[in-house]
Amino acid sequence: MPKKSEYAIQLAEKQKAKYLYGILERQFRNMNKKAIMKKGDTAENLIGLLERRLDAIIYRMKFVPTIFAARQIVNHGHVKVNGKRV
Repeated sequence: MPKKSEYAIQLAEKQKAKYLYGILERQFRNMNKKAIMKKGDTAENLIGLLERRLDAIIYRMKFVPTIFAARQIVNHGHVKVNGKRV
């Protein structure tokens, strides 16, 4: 089996991150732009931004079994932050 190129490795990692956080390409691209704009390591900034998303927080708190269920709960407006639906 031939060795994977650097591009193939990076693409696989990006797709894995998109799947883990349940986001689409455009959302991921926008997060990446924000991560680049911030000071410090871009990769750490990107993970930090992804972990701050409400659906990721709900999933990490084990309120739902999957990130997709967390996303659905947020999209349907079943979550309140400071008394407001978000």
